[in-house]
Amino acid sequence: ASSVAAGASSMQLEEGDLRVGDTVVIDRGLETREISAVQPLGGGKIEITFTQPLENGYRGTDHVHLGREQTRGLMAASVGLVDGHTVVVEGEDTPGVPMCSVNETKVCPYQDGMPEGVNLHDFAKEIRHYLDTTGSPNHPNCRPCGAVSEMHYTGYIIAMAHFNRGSDKCPKDHGKIQVSGVTFNHASSMHLYHDYAGGNYPHDVPKDFKSAWARRPYTWWSDPIWAELEVSELSSPSHKIVKSSFNNTFSGNAFALATSGVHVFPTLPVAGNVIFRGGVGLNGAARRQWSSPLTFDVDVMLPMNDNAFTATQGVGSPNDEYNAPQHREKFVNAALEPFVLQDNFLARAHLTALSPMAVRGNVITASVRLQGGPLANPAPFAHNVINAPDDPACIF
Repeated sequence: ASSVAAGASSMQLEEGDLRVGDTVVIDRGLETREISAVQPLGGGKIEITFTQPLENGYRGTDHVHLGREQTRGLMAASVGLVDGHTVVVEGEDTPGVPMCSVNETKVCPYQDGMPEGVNLHDFAKEIRHYLDTTGSPNHPNCRPCGAVSEMHYTGYIIAMAHFNRGSDKCPKDHGKIQVSGVTFNHASSMHLYHDYAGGNYPHDVPKDFKSAWARRPYTWWSDPIWAELEVSELSSPSHKIVKSSFNNTFSGNAFALATSGVHVFPTLPVAGNVIFRGGVGLNGAARRQWSSPLTFDVDVMLPMNDNAFTATQGVGSPNDEYNAPQHREKFVNAALEPFVLQDNFLARAHLTALSPMAVRGNVITASVRLQGGPLANPAPFAHNVINAPDDPACIF
C-alpha cells in the first residue's frame, strides 16, 4: 500500500482483486474498512475508497526508514481481505446460559461463581419463579450471553478418520479439508489430523484406536482392488488451505498444523490467506503473550509449557487437564515433511512455529515464537516481515 495519513478515505495498493462491498483489514488489525469504490490505476495497481475515513496513518511502499534506501517499502502496511468471499463458515453467536448483568450496577452477580449456599438448581428455581409470576423466564439481573462474542465459544472443524469396525480387510479413510476463497468467521479452529483422543469418538469405536488403525494396512486410494480393476493413477488426497480469510475478532485461533494425529496424506503449502487476530500454530498452541501466566486458562498441568508440550498442540482445548498424555492417545510422527506456511498475512495474529516447519514470505504483525535448532539450508524461517510494536518482543 501507499503511505496515507489519518483521516484518508482512500488508499493505493500495488495489486489486489478487490470489489465494492469487500471488507479489508489494514496492517496490525487496528481497524477494518468496507470498500465503496475500486479504481484501476494501470500496471496492476488499484485505488480503493472506504465507506468511512481511516483513524490511523500508515506507511507505504514509498517509506524509507532513517533515510536508508535499502529499507524502502519494508515497513509498508499490508491490506488483506477479511470479508467478501463467496463461501462463509461462521460460528453462530447463539444465546447461552444467562450469566451477564443487565441491572443498574452492570455487575454480574455471578461473575465470581454462585454466592455461598447457592447453586445452579437454585438459579433455575429463580428462573421458574419469574416465569410463574411474570410469564417470562427471565432473571432481572441476567440475560443470555452470546456464545461467540461473550463466552468465546468458536466453531471447530475436525477432519476425522474412519474405518469399518467389523473387518480389517476393508480400506480405511480420513476426511480432507480443501478450502479456497472461504471466509471463516470465528469458526477457524481446525484439526486436520484426527487422533480419536480425549473422548472425541463414539462408544462403538475401539478404545485402542491406534492399534485398530494400524491393523488395516490399506487406505481406499491405495487398496489393491484398484489394480485388479485396472484403474491407474488414482490420486492421493491432501489438505489444502489457500486464499481464504480467518476472522477471530472476538475469539478463536486459526488452523493448527499438528504432528499429533493420523497422517495418511500431506497438507499442501498453506498460502495466500489472511488471518485476523487469534493465532496460528505449527506443532504448538497458538497462544498470546507466552511470557505472562495471566493469559493462560486455569490449567493443572504446568500451564507455562502449553505452547510446545500440550498433547493437543493447539487443537481443541488449550487446557491440559484430561488432555495429558496419560489421558490421550497421541500419534507422534517425527519423520513428517515440514508444514509450509507461505505468503500469508497475519494481522495481529500470533504465530507459534515448532519443528518440523517452513515459514516463508509471510507478513506478521504480531509476535512470533520459534523453536531453535541446527542451521539448515534452506532456513525453516526466512523472508518474513514481522512488525509487532504492541508486544514486548517480536520473536521469542
